Amino acid sequence: MSSKLLLICSRNFPGSLRVLEHLSGILQGIRHCETRFLETSLRKPVFQNVRFVRKLEDNIISKLPPVKISEMVDYGNNIIFAGWDYRYDIILSALNKKSITPHLIMCSTPGQSELTAHELPLLVRIHEHLKSGRLKSVLLNKRLYNSLGKILPGAFFFPHTIDLSKFSSVVPCKLENINIDLFCALRPGKNVLNQILGFKLSGIEGFLHINFNNSNFNRMISMLGTKIVKHCWLPRDRYYALIAGMTLSLQATFTESFSYAVCERMCLRVPVITSCDIDLISDDKFLSEHLCVNALDTPPKIAEKIRAIALDSVLRLDLATRCRQRIEDIAQQDNKYVIDFVNEYFK
Repeated sequence: MSSKLLLICSRNFPGSLRVLEHLSGILQGIRHCETRFLETSLRKPVFQNVRFVRKLEDNIISKLPPVKISEMVDYGNNIIFAGWDYRYDIILSALNKKSITPHLIMCSTPGQSELTAHELPLLVRIHEHLKSGRLKSVLLNKRLYNSLGKILPGAFFFPHTIDLSKFSSVVPCKLENINIDLFCALRPGKNVLNQILGFKLSGIEGFLHINFNNSNFNRMISMLGTKIVKHCWLPRDRYYALIAGMTLSLQATFTESFSYAVCERMCLRVPVITSCDIDLISDDKFLSEHLCVNALDTPPKIAEKIRAIALDSVLRLDLATRCRQRIEDIAQQDNKYVIDFVNEYFK
């Protein structure tokens, strides 16, 4: 079996792309690893107008060649898919005919699968592939391993990795006044309206930065009179610099598997208000007390967190410092686990 590792993802899956980006980053110099994306000629990208995805496409996808079955054979079973849609069935069938059984990294929680209903039948399909042996294994982060991992055959614990080197050279933008970002790809569960209302109710004299342009939200923002700064697509270095210059960030969503958005802000020393589902924050007593919102559908609760942090520079510095220390600790532990797993399991 080949010692090389091939990581494959659709350009329509920004979360999965981020998973593979960090995974390949920590494996650099340890394992020959290539990342490629599936051809999208079967249908148009479902997120083609979302600026966040356009940013990822510029930074990752444009640099990666498409996948051809003939080029995958040399990797043997050392092939990992990230995410799933029906196009993967075509690739999987072709690989199985060559006696190759790839692996799968799953990223969506049960809650995400329910909110985006098209994922539910895909989950059943993945179970069928695993049970029949067409997929060799499924690799799951902690939240998924403790739930779906009890149901899916061939499940292994496989935490998300964190490539800290991506943030080492970031120089924060110098922004005046209080600045809070609400950057996300719009989809069910992102809880955008509650967070916009929370910012408004906080009474903070500052600016809310967003990276989406939606007519319904535009009308709501106009009605509220909220001070908004809209951003188009940004190259990675400018994006990270902008985030690093924020007073704090809003990522108080209903369902997340891991949330690289929260992870990135912790890496950049930016306090990020989120939900109790994000164990990057919730498993730390100090961070959980100040950054976790228990009532996500209650804007005044979000507003309380915003006020407390935005108006207290000492607390904000303490949170920023603890965020960075915690993410470094998690990265050290989880990256080592994954490297050891890859070296043992993918011979």
